[in-house]
Amino acid sequence: MGRPVGSDSGRTRERIVREAMPTFVELGYSKATHEAVAARTGVSRTLLYRYFESKPALFAALLAEIKETLDKRTAEFSSAAGRSGPEQLASFLAAAVQVHTEDPDYSRVLATALVDGLREPEFAGFIESWVTELREIFQTAVLQAAADGQLHPEDDPSTVVNLLVASLWGLGLFGAFMGSAQEAEQAMDLLIRRVLPALFAGDASEADQQ
Repeated sequence: MGRPVGSDSGRTRERIVREAMPTFVELGYSKATHEAVAARTGVSRTLLYRYFESKPALFAALLAEIKETLDKRTAEFSSAAGRSGPEQLASFLAAAVQVHTEDPDYSRVLATALVDGLREPEFAGFIESWVTELREIFQTAVLQAAADGQLHPEDDPSTVVNLLVASLWGLGLFGAFMGSAQEAEQAMDLLIRRVLPALFAGDASEADQQ
């Protein structure tokens, strides 16, 4: 029995994408040439071009891989029927930081991609849509908390959303370049246990960090 058609091809493509991450992190988008990626992944430039005809195509595949992983790990948030806004936020934040602590390169790529998205026009739309999606996730939970009477009346929901977005990106940056994965996870745990309850009034249920 032979191997399924395309099985080796698929695995090679996945390996190239995965092993290209450190190259983009170390060199930045502008200097991460196909030659550098090929040397890092151990494939020829010819083979690399066969899978990715350009650097933008490879970088786009890399960002899509990270987003798919994050979406899978935070999928529980989307189907969190019956949970309060603070509980949904805790679940999402805990799942998101777990992805980054398991592989800090994800955080490193995202941090550099945010800057490269501003410098490279071909990625601006992708990065903007990603940030917009993140804002919408937080906004849904914050507005639910407000509707349930859990948001402090003097606090503006948009400002709370901005604080949560800044906290997640800031902790991602910290875990990527400043602190260890364990330190980032501990900081997020403290944010979930102490900061979230302080943001919301009322007797919110205990945060789900599983």
